[in-house]
Amino acid sequence: MTGDIVILDGFRNTGQAIELATKTLNLPQLAGGSGRGWSRWKLLQQCPYAYYLRYVQKMDLSEFESPALAVGSLVHAWLAIHYLGMMSKEFTVTPEQLKNEVEKQNANPAFLYKAWAVFDAYRAHYEEDYLEPLAVEYPVEDVKTGNTCRYDLIARITNPPEILAITPGVVLIEHKTASNLSEDVIDGWSIDGEILGEMAFWQRNGLDRKFGKLTGLLVNILVKTKQPQFHRSFVAPISVHTKGHIKNLAYMAELEKTLRKSRRWPQFASACINRYGKCQFYQHCLNRGLE
Repeated sequence: MTGDIVILDGFRNTGQAIELATKTLNLPQLAGGSGRGWSRWKLLQQCPYAYYLRYVQKMDLSEFESPALAVGSLVHAWLAIHYLGMMSKEFTVTPEQLKNEVEKQNANPAFLYKAWAVFDAYRAHYEEDYLEPLAVEYPVEDVKTGNTCRYDLIARITNPPEILAITPGVVLIEHKTASNLSEDVIDGWSIDGEILGEMAFWQRNGLDRKFGKLTGLLVNILVKTKQPQFHRSFVAPISVHTKGHIKNLAYMAELEKTLRKSRRWPQFASACINRYGKCQFYQHCLNRGLE
């Protein structure tokens, strides 16, 4: 579920604008899903009918957009360019160039300028960042299940700040934008499905051999307040959690097979509106009714 949805009124969907801009600049994928990733299973858990519309019927939603998702996608793309530049001097594309190209693709300027204010403040805040980038937007497909994820950033920390209370080593970084810095935004990541999946796939796919032993995961939070705020929460990999998550994903895969076979995709009214706003298919179901 993606919060309140707006009609774009002539502007291009932000995800499409980013995709076109990255192709123009010969960049790798910087936004959007990884394929068979956590957002897919999360939607099935929230509402099978919404899952059906999104992944089976493939309903076109290009004329509609969640402002929160649009801003988050833009910030995410600029962060990728920022860390690619830190990783290699041969990488010469700048976040400013990507911003200009996305603007040329007719993205909504209100989303564009709000996202840029957050990213630019982040860049200044972490001018002397303690993260040493090893890989950006790194795709992984689980060898046993076919589930996927794309690591926002893999980095090494040699001199972590004391506030993180972690030992030096290799960490995963997951970028998140938020509207405030409340307790539920700072905490709770240790049993978040996306976070658990990313750490589990690392262990199951032998990435220690490529990058080194995983110390944990940093949730890199950028808060979209008038004066942007920043926070990094550390999550250590706990096997009991990651193994349980993998078992749950296997159950969800079996549930999906059952739903496809039955051709019945029940609507869960509890997911129509929640604390994040309306479901992306809210208007569709409002017009159609619940069955």
